[in-house]
Amino acid sequence: MEWIGWILAAILAVIALWLYSRRGGAEGGYRAYPQVDRHGMAFVTGGGGGGAQVTGGPESHIAHPTHKVKWKLVNATGADQTVQLTVLSHTPSTAPDNPFTQQPPFTQAVTPNVGNAAKTYLTLTVRPAADFPNVECKYTYAMHIAGTNSSTGLDPELDIWP
Repeated sequence: MEWIGWILAAILAVIALWLYSRRGGAEGGYRAYPQVDRHGMAFVTGGGGGGAQVTGGPESHIAHPTHKVKWKLVNATGADQTVQLTVLSHTPSTAPDNPFTQQPPFTQAVTPNVGNAAKTYLTLTVRPAADFPNVECKYTYAMHIAGTNSSTGLDPELDIWP
């Protein structure tokens, strides 16, 4: 009976090692992360006492060079709005100030979403890998109503992986 326990433990260890190696292991695990376009969502809402504000998520994106980052914009205010994305900071300091191929300001007009209104997206393309140092680059950004800095309700992080 004792041998059955040892054999079962050995089989489970081999299976665990095989599963661990399939996802990339400890060193290269991040490279196994799928390199596809990333999606987020931002809602423009009437800000109680002081105009429209933007809220949504996710709090962080993991993007790869040459792929797109897309934010679906939903306007629930009843009036046309313009949403702006502003890059606030980045690390390391050797990373480019602007991680996207497009030039700022990154804005998108959003009409009120009533019924089956057309979907509105802010779509930006991440620069090629040669533009970044060969380390993870972290960007913090704010999404807010264009022309205001106080209405920021979405301050996520964009991680660009080599």
